[in-house]
Amino acid sequence: MKKMIKSYGVFLPPAYKILGIFLIPLFFFFILLLLVKANALAAGPSCYIITSYVIAFEVMADYWVFGGTCVKNNSSMEYLKTSLKGLGILGKGLAGDCIRRGVYFALLTGVMVYGGLWKYAVAMMLLADIVGTTALLIGRHFDFMFLMQMAVASIASVAFMILGQLLFWMMEIVPGDGKNLVAVIQIIVLAVIALAVNILAVSHGVGWVKGSYYERESD
Repeated sequence: MKKMIKSYGVFLPPAYKILGIFLIPLFFFFILLLLVKANALAAGPSCYIITSYVIAFEVMADYWVFGGTCVKNNSSMEYLKTSLKGLGILGKGLAGDCIRRGVYFALLTGVMVYGGLWKYAVAMMLLADIVGTTALLIGRHFDFMFLMQMAVASIASVAFMILGQLLFWMMEIVPGDGKNLVAVIQIIVLAVIALAVNILAVSHGVGWVKGSYYERESD
């Protein structure tokens, strides 16, 4: 774990370590806690809206961390190729990013559970992790185009809102105690998908950089 944290830190700009890791996530956390505690605008819609903002932030912030990782002949990762440990550092860094994002969503889940929304909280945050990580995978294929990153972030937020409402609808149409069963099924399915997407995020990033290295050698 220590090596993973250290490897992840290699890719973080100094300002991001303060703003992206602590201050902005804390802002989202306390805003969500305030809304849930006060039940402002109804807790459920507030959670959806705040989580969609978190997804957008994750995607846009990735521009300064792993942006352009999966772009052919991108120079941002060239320095990793000067070390035999370069790909290992990248893999641990990407894994650290996935774990850090999972911890953030787990904290938001805790706030929602505190607000009495356990049936929706876990499924919603797993969905947020899936949508956010998928958007990151897409965004990393663009060569340092922040406007494109913003577009991907916006689409991801909207997709989360739509899919989240679909999960809610699937749960609400079931009468009585069947809602709990639907919630458990959703959580299991989404957990498997989230694990697969995060593994793909790491393996795809490392594989792409490794492939570009061999392409460069053959040129």
